[in-house]
Amino acid sequence: MFPFVLLPTARLGKRVRRTTRRAQDDAAEMNQILQESLSGQQVVKAFGAEKYESGRFHQAARRFLRSSLRYTAQQAVASPLIQFFGAVTIVVLLGYARDQIKAGAMDLRGFTSFMTALLMLFEPVKRLTGIYTISSRRWGRPKRSSST
Repeated sequence: MFPFVLLPTARLGKRVRRTTRRAQDDAAEMNQILQESLSGQQVVKAFGAEKYESGRFHQAARRFLRSSLRYTAQQAVASPLIQFFGAVTIVVLLGYARDQIKAGAMDLRGFTSFMTALLMLFEPVKRLTGIYTISSRRWGRPKRSSST
């Protein structure tokens, strides 16, 4: 069950980290534009550049909104996707158990043990994928120093 869940989770985690970095960059750009406009408000007013600065800020805000929505959508997809792959894996393993029962290699006790182990395995794998996406969110990119 682990490989069927791990591979999509790893790919999704990379995508979430990339989107997180993009959203952080867009937020930094938006904050930089806002800080420049506010600290240089006298210069902006003197040259009549209010519309220009406002347009720059709105473009940066739109980019940040798109990246944030993309990030949120990817985070929302993670749990149902993992549950889907887990359900498919359980169906495949139940088919394997059925074949073992037909062949006489598994009895009722073996099947009960098999099902118990299978159901107990699903929750830790689900938690592991949750931890993976949380860590990708938390550790997406180091903070920039204030001197840059």
